[in-house]
Amino acid sequence: MNEVTQNLIAGIIPTDKNIELFAERKHRKVFFIQNGQTKPFSQLNDIAKDNLLEMFLNDDIAMRDLGKLPLSAALEEFVMHCFGAADNQTDIYADGTIGNVEAVACSPCCMCAKWKSKKVNVNGSYLTARELQVVQFLATDYPDKQIAIFMKISQSTLDTHKTNLMRKMNVQSKAGVITQAIKLNIVTI
Repeated sequence: MNEVTQNLIAGIIPTDKNIELFAERKHRKVFFIQNGQTKPFSQLNDIAKDNLLEMFLNDDIAMRDLGKLPLSAALEEFVMHCFGAADNQTDIYADGTIGNVEAVACSPCCMCAKWKSKKVNVNGSYLTARELQVVQFLATDYPDKQIAIFMKISQSTLDTHKTNLMRKMNVQSKAGVITQAIKLNIVTI
């Protein structure tokens, strides 16, 4: 008999001490799921919050971008951009260890693409900030020529980025890049 496997969201089962962070973007709020309960970011345990804060403080670009906000608001905004997608990848383990940063779908020109913390791992390779921006533009209905104009790069430079993305994502086409980007939450539909 074939077994069905499920990749559940961390923390969704009442006995799961791992944590899944997710964002409600309209009101710019972060929540977490742990032990089967959903709670606001402000109630996250101190160890996890301290580890996220350390990650934030070690990213001088994110600090510069969010520096005018009060620290608690800046940290929540940082977390929203780095871990705000509800997915099946644990964000914070039971011991407080932080998981991999997520490819949270932001706009192509979002400030977070340049953050040092925002390293999106795809098949063992990290996407550059520019590659993240290219992926988000590829998912629009704009032709490549228009994307190159928006990005202020040549068509050949855009083609190079697309080739690198296809190699990193192990796909053969623009459609393959977009499909992988959707699976990885880099873009949403």
